[in-house]
Amino acid sequence: MTGALRIGSIGSSASTRLLPRLLGRYQSRFPEIRLAVREIPEAEMAEALKTGMVEVAITLARDDPSLEQLPLADDHLIALLSNDGEWPVQLSPQGLLSLPLIMIKGGSEPLVRAWFARGGLDPDIRHEVQQITSLLALVRAGLSVTLIADLAMPEHYAGLIKVPFDPPAPPEIVLARNASSRHPRLVLPLGKCVGGRRRSISVSLTVRAIRSSLVTIRLKSLR
Repeated sequence: MTGALRIGSIGSSASTRLLPRLLGRYQSRFPEIRLAVREIPEAEMAEALKTGMVEVAITLARDDPSLEQLPLADDHLIALLSNDGEWPVQLSPQGLLSLPLIMIKGGSEPLVRAWFARGGLDPDIRHEVQQITSLLALVRAGLSVTLIADLAMPEHYAGLIKVPFDPPAPPEIVLARNASSRHPRLVLPLGKCVGGRRRSISVSLTVRAIRSSLVTIRLKSLR
């Protein structure tokens, strides 16, 4: 089988933790397929799928019947702080209001804003950065704290500590494609690579609560 497949990624959580293994399995089975990864902001991913900018994407689950979604992983937001201070075991939205925050633009930003919005709170966002390396340096210097998806964290983060949230914010990450995609021949085998096993998706899964919404995941056969 030959051809080209464009894959969308929402950023660090997908690009560093999920995509390498998934695409490695796919490429070993279909070495003649030309793979191209595009990092796209989460807010723009659904449109990228619908317009054909990418054929398939690793993104957050959403209530959108035009997309077919296969669960990949559960992530959760954590607070990242300098280990020079004394911090509680868990942090609430109210507990962060008095602290200056760093916002990383991209994958985690919609989750962070939604987490505060659920409590009707307006955080003190002092800095906005694009790169995780910049984020870590500012937090390590004690200038601010940040909220980030745990899967986006690097393996090593010396000088920093992770603190979980209360209430937690558990987004689900999925493999999504446009239900009317014209490229199922290339896209559907990617689902077989999830978890290293086949997934039968000729049935409709039960709805699950994602970000306070019900998301119906309609799955079709990958055979």
